[in-house]
Amino acid sequence: MKSLYICMGSACHLKSAQFIVEIFRRKIQEHQLEDVVELKSSFCLGLCAEAVPVKVDETIVHGVTLENASGMFEKEVMSLLQDT
Repeated sequence: MKSLYICMGSACHLKSAQFIVEIFRRKIQEHQLEDVVELKSSFCLGLCAEAVPVKVDETIVHGVTLENASGMFEKEVMSLLQDT
């Protein structure tokens, strides 16, 4: 099972990380990945200037916003999950 972390640090919280969690949760359900990926929140991932970062195992994707979260999941996160 892959771990998908979404940063919930102060800067990311201010950039709506809690809503990005919900978008990613819906995308996981839409792709029926509940048995493949575990969605988790994380304290600061250290990329505050590039918020909101998400991490799949050890790979970090940064710059996720409310506006691009769905597309970033499809383009970036799905490609990291394909080897499962």
